Amino acid sequence: MGKALVLNSRQNLYPLGQAPWVISSKEALCEAGRKGYIILSSVGMSSWEVPLYWAIRLGVRQIVYIPGEPVFGENSPVEYYCRQFQHDPGLIEWRLIGREVGDEKSHWFPGKRDSLMIADADIIYPVSIRSGGNLDRLINEAKIRGTEIDNRFQVEYRPDRTPQKLTVSSDLLDPEIDNRLKNHIIHWTRSFHGPWPGETCLAYYDAVMAGGEPNPRSALHTLQRIFREKRLRASAGHYRRKFPAVSFSALVPSQAAALMKWRARYRQMTFEPYGVAMDISSAETYGVRKVIYGEPGDFVSLALEDKPYFQTHGRKGNWDPEKEWRHIGDLDLSHIRQECLKAVVWKKEEISRIKSVFGGEVISLCS
Repeated sequence: MGKALVLNSRQNLYPLGQAPWVISSKEALCEAGRKGYIILSSVGMSSWEVPLYWAIRLGVRQIVYIPGEPVFGENSPVEYYCRQFQHDPGLIEWRLIGREVGDEKSHWFPGKRDSLMIADADIIYPVSIRSGGNLDRLINEAKIRGTEIDNRFQVEYRPDRTPQKLTVSSDLLDPEIDNRLKNHIIHWTRSFHGPWPGETCLAYYDAVMAGGEPNPRSALHTLQRIFREKRLRASAGHYRRKFPAVSFSALVPSQAAALMKWRARYRQMTFEPYGVAMDISSAETYGVRKVIYGEPGDFVSLALEDKPYFQTHGRKGNWDPEKEWRHIGDLDLSHIRQECLKAVVWKKEEISRIKSVFGGEVISLCS
């Protein structure tokens, strides 16, 4: 049985279900499946995972190429991706690509994956390909070798022009906002370019394909999810891996706004003007504690119960101004009295969105 490859160059971090490349990828998958091809697919970015998703939803057989190393500290990459995509095991074969001596510690996988999959394909369906890019070159080389190239589903390549950059100007803030949130600490959230913590990739792409708003994992959607679940999910992001935590800031909103900046390296905001505020007295009752700032060597001398709350001052920047507080592990909001919590949104017109999932006070930062 022949093998088909539906191919896209790197796409927008926030894929849209109605984007031409997404629609054409589905159409190419349908065509390849109708002809009885096995689909070659992969993981790691939307350009690869959209064909994988459509193959699952269309019930087409596929071979999925994945890194042979554990993902996010898990024991088995196959087990991890099986949970993420919840596929029919009879329709997927996993192909592990190993890292060899001399390969870069990071970013070694894409180059090996691209060359191997294109070499394995009997037919290639280019969909959205950057002219002059690496995939364009590999496709031309495959054509010279005799691989069939079907260009019927090709669409214009449009590079990522929609970063979710938000400018938070202090001039727009309600002059009374600091007083309204006095004696509170705030967990600020942000947009996700991918699944939420605890969400599967399959559920994420279901939301993307459902259409609607440009990013179904925006900061506003994330805040809605927090109140629907009544849970703040811990992350190991910038912490020691043994101590996943929920972060709060004791900064008043006018000061926190100055730290809401675009991080070009990660193509995301540090955090956005959407959050959960808790009065300090209640926070202490439920195990939220001030962070202990210090030098790296100070960690060893701390008592065991204090170690999860330790944070270095920072090598490239000073973390102290964030005035961080921390809860170790998930924080179950269902146990906290509603009057002890407030929801924070950016604009007044967003208040009703949160009121639909939270019965407490909702405050907009903008006047």
